[in-house]
Amino acid sequence: MDKILETAVISDAAEIHELRKKAFGKVGDEIGRYDLPLLMQTLEDVGSEFSQSKVFKYVVKGKIIGSITGTPDNNFSCTVGKLAVDPEVQHSGIGTGLMNAVEKEFPECVRFKLFTSRKTPYTIKMYKKLGYFIDGEDEMNGMPIVLMSKNTAKYIFKSGPEHHEALIGIWEESVRASHYFITEEDIHLYRGHVGEALRSMDIYNITDEYGRIIGFTGIDKNKIEMLFITPEASGNGYGSRLMKYVIAFHNISQVDVNEQNHKAALFYKKYGFTVTGRSEKDPSGNPYPILHMERKK
Repeated sequence: MDKILETAVISDAAEIHELRKKAFGKVGDEIGRYDLPLLMQTLEDVGSEFSQSKVFKYVVKGKIIGSITGTPDNNFSCTVGKLAVDPEVQHSGIGTGLMNAVEKEFPECVRFKLFTSRKTPYTIKMYKKLGYFIDGEDEMNGMPIVLMSKNTAKYIFKSGPEHHEALIGIWEESVRASHYFITEEDIHLYRGHVGEALRSMDIYNITDEYGRIIGFTGIDKNKIEMLFITPEASGNGYGSRLMKYVIAFHNISQVDVNEQNHKAALFYKKYGFTVTGRSEKDPSGNPYPILHMERKK
């Protein structure tokens, strides 16, 4: 059997439209509803998706038997949608192959999200098997739906009190390597404040491939309060992984940075942050100017 999984083109729209009607017609039979979004689509609706999303097709002997869309956003997230597999070949791995194709296509995304009907438990089971978790529930046209997402950011996990001492050490190592303008007296003063801060915000650690914690970030609502990587691990993408994670999963849009820490300011600008204000002193009243930065969502 000749199998091809590739990007679809707009000339495939009509065949994909028919595939969706066939696949979701079966779902309609199962749940007793035929006002499902993909059954209500017109051919023009399907055609318009090609300018908004990446559309994939699974082809066997010249016939499209599976399709899916992936739509990335500016927050390192990708919405996975419109998964349709011909009922005659369902449960044969085609859906899994299409799901994997979307993740492979958008490696810069760390969060993949979707929704599915609460009345089709077999789809929920499949998504869970692929690493998706339930984020919540909602309704669409009176139909209960399940919101699900998958985290593909490697080696990131929520911190606990047992890690705080190690994180304070990472903070100090990083500050000594990057904050040349801070005095020894200031470091000792701030060290005590760091312990308090770790207990008052959500902390996410990142490890290397050997499981060693080599960095962390602290967030409060939609603001990054701290992000530090050990000097030996700096420059290897760990800070970028943390940034993508908190933007994708926590809608981070604000950060403050020492004006003299030019490297950090440039790092945040890389992720869309711009300077919106400046304070002459830091929160402790010391003469270290602070840049207030924001990111448009």
